[in-house]
Amino acid sequence: MQPAFAGCSSFVEKQPANVFRMSDSLPSYLGLTVKGLGSHRLGTISAVSATLAMRTKLAKVYIISVAAILFMTAAAKLFSLVAYYHTFRSRDPLLYLRSDILVSIVSVLEIGVATFLLSANRTGSKFWAIIWISSLFLIYRVGLWQIGYKGTCPCMGTPNSWLMLLKPIHMDLVMKGCLVYMLFFSLAFLLIGIAHRGSHS
Repeated sequence: MQPAFAGCSSFVEKQPANVFRMSDSLPSYLGLTVKGLGSHRLGTISAVSATLAMRTKLAKVYIISVAAILFMTAAAKLFSLVAYYHTFRSRDPLLYLRSDILVSIVSVLEIGVATFLLSANRTGSKFWAIIWISSLFLIYRVGLWQIGYKGTCPCMGTPNSWLMLLKPIHMDLVMKGCLVYMLFFSLAFLLIGIAHRGSHS
């Protein structure tokens, strides 16, 4: 009988060591699991940060390009007013203002918005400014279409102010493309920003 009890006692003596070894490996396993989860989370955060940085960079490039477009169109209008003043004596077919007065007002608006875009204001406010002035241009063009106006928009001044680099109809197409560029991408950037804030709120 004693050998049997001796075997039991030896089993009992060995058992805590096995249990200890299993319990000793558990913290290291949990540590590796937590470490793996932490690395995955850090990788996700890094990917999100890289995406946000790229989006911010693209937004800055876009805003600068719109400011350049507005400065360019305003400069063309002002140059035309000085060099070809006699071509602006008629009245605008939609607003019935004298063309020189209307072109002067629009030039001031373009310069003001372009200056605002290059300032240190919030990016969201800049997108709203682009949407605002683009909407004005769009409404004006829709108004010309509604009254059946067949001429080109004097958005870039007179053709002579650009030394006839493009025909008036081609220049008008360029300005329509600029309008679509300004309005579409400003709305896109703004909606993406709103969606991003909503997903993290």
